Amino acid sequence: MKNRKRLLGAGRKRISAQLESHLLEWIVAQREQGLRISTKTIQIKTKSIFPRLVSEPEINFKASNGWLQKFLKRNGLSLRRKTTMAQKDPDQLFQKNCLFHSVRQPSQKKYQ
Repeated sequence: MKNRKRLLGAGRKRISAQLESHLLEWIVAQREQGLRISTKTIQIKTKSIFPRLVSEPEINFKASNGWLQKFLKRNGLSLRRKTTMAQKDPDQLFQKNCLFHSVRQPSQKKYQ
């Protein structure tokens, strides 16, 4: 069986390049403000701006999970959770380590 590659330009076309660029700008602006963005938030925003940017009312656009994943992939985006663990400055780590050992050593002497 031969491996066939898809022809250039084949496949389903994007609904609206203007919609996607507007949505991408919004996502970047939200991230710059340090705001969290979920898949649901992106889908809701897309549905709200779709009627303003696309003039063809016969298009039934749902902003499905599949569309969203492909949009993120096309634009090199990924959704990640913010963690509470952050890499600390080495000076802060050294100070915490010293404080830990200074508190720990006297308590160990009591039990020896």
